[in-house]
Amino acid sequence: LGARGLVTWNRPAPYYTQSEWRGKLATEGGGVLINQAVHTLDLLSDLLGKPDWIDASLSNHHLKGLIEVEDTLEAYIRFGEKVACFYATNAYCADVPPLIEISCEKATVRIEDLDVSYRYPDGTITKPDVERPVPIGKSYWGSGHTACIGDFYKALENNTKPYASLEEMIEKEQPDVLHVCTPHYLHVPMTQYALERGINVFMEKPPAITFAQLDQLKQAVYASKAKLGLCYQNRYNPSYRAAKEFIASGAAGKVLDRKSTRLNSSHLGIS
Repeated sequence: LGARGLVTWNRPAPYYTQSEWRGKLATEGGGVLINQAVHTLDLLSDLLGKPDWIDASLSNHHLKGLIEVEDTLEAYIRFGEKVACFYATNAYCADVPPLIEISCEKATVRIEDLDVSYRYPDGTITKPDVERPVPIGKSYWGSGHTACIGDFYKALENNTKPYASLEEMIEKEQPDVLHVCTPHYLHVPMTQYALERGINVFMEKPPAITFAQLDQLKQAVYASKAKLGLCYQNRYNPSYRAAKEFIASGAAGKVLDRKSTRLNSSHLGIS
């Protein structure tokens, strides 16, 4: 039983130099692992369970001397009896849809953005009908961000008042839910501030940039009556849901291997 994962994006120099916090360990917390590859790792865990052993290496190939974080990762991950080989880099040159491939006893399941197919040993390929929401925004965002960005524009259309500080907004609006989508180093302090006041929080990845911050966040969650949710939107993509249901039904047999690819780029000046 096992899996394979591959994430290939592109983040050129301007992506980092035009930002005050990206590429720095103290503010971004990491590179391709914590940022571009985290959603694919989340899907691996969702399918295979909690990992219990990892051997990995990190490196920086195309932005040496410019950033403090890694641009490439390779890892061997064990999920009990299941094994995953994982590779991720943000040094690719073009935007292409993410690809996940899961090899089972009776069929291979392939997910490519909104397309999903089941491939059988005799060469037969079937494709279920899945919802195809139209993605908006940057090419590498995908369809998962459509609803989130749509909510933001609705707020603008309704003349929702913007605030200069989190504290002022919470004091005046007393929201039921706070959506944290700020630079990485602000995720924990903002979330903790809201949880301490009984406000539910929906947080963009990553949940923290250090183990100390993660412990701090965990204590804040346990001490609060409010709820904390993390935005791993790829779990809700129709193609992924269809593939997961197909595997869970047993029609494909046991998972033998899995391959996952995500190819995105900022090569054309997209940052």
